[in-house]
Amino acid sequence: MIQMVVALLLLLVMMMAMLVMLIMMMLMIMMVMMMMMMTIIISIIIKFVRWLLLLLIMMRMIAVMMMLNDDDDDGENDDDDDKDEDAEGDDGENDTDDDEEEEEENVYFDDDDN
Repeated sequence: MIQMVVALLLLLVMMMAMLVMLIMMMLMIMMVMMMMMMTIIISIIIKFVRWLLLLLIMMRMIAVMMMLNDDDDDGENDDDDDKDEDAEGDDGENDTDDDEEEEEENVYFDDDDN
């Protein structure tokens, strides 16, 4: 009779231990599945962020190209405008007086005191 009670107690303890091990295995499997799901979700988010960044870079490049190509398309040659700007201030007079004034402003000090 005592042996049967001891055997039943041992069987109960073994069943409890197996139940605990089963719960631990289930928890480990759930953790692994959660980690896999998190990695998949993070990779999808990273892909979307990468595409969004690529789209932003493309939009900035298009905006810069539009800013660089911001000339009035009236069909006229714009080189004439540059020539007119270069010709400003040239009234045909001799400008040697201006050069002489600049030379007077440049004063050189001799270091012969040594």
